[in-house]
Amino acid sequence: MTNSKKYDWHKLKLEYMSSNMSLTDMVKKYNFGSPSNFMINARGWVKERKALKSRALARAEQKVETALANQYVDHLDMWVTIKDRIRKIMKAGRITKNNGIVRFTRPIDPSDLVSLATSLEKALKCERLIHGHSTENIDHGSLYKAVVDEIESTKQ
Repeated sequence: MTNSKKYDWHKLKLEYMSSNMSLTDMVKKYNFGSPSNFMINARGWVKERKALKSRALARAEQKVETALANQYVDHLDMWVTIKDRIRKIMKAGRITKNNGIVRFTRPIDPSDLVSLATSLEKALKCERLIHGHSTENIDHGSLYKAVVDEIESTKQ
């Protein structure tokens, strides 16, 4: 019986393709009497495995890119919705800005102010997520502070 009939070459090839073993490691593992016979039967396996791994990596990268793009679209949709909510609340209070200071020229319901502050916080967190930043320890800036200060003043 020859070596080519003694071994299940299909099974050996599958094992090689799915592992990080070298062809020399395969020869040692299966105790081939004639390493050259193994190498003749395994001709092209190295290139095939390299191509297989390259295709698998490309597919994995595409899946990650798609997942990130979908996440980005979700964050943008949320940002647009939140901005619309903020715009509606601010319009009701006739917001004016002077040197970066936000003033409400018409009283706004305190619950709307809470909603505004919450929406603004979510929008700012969403914007940070879109850009791949953490949402921990965020300095929300002057607009958010003005809204929070206004809420505090209405509570008093």
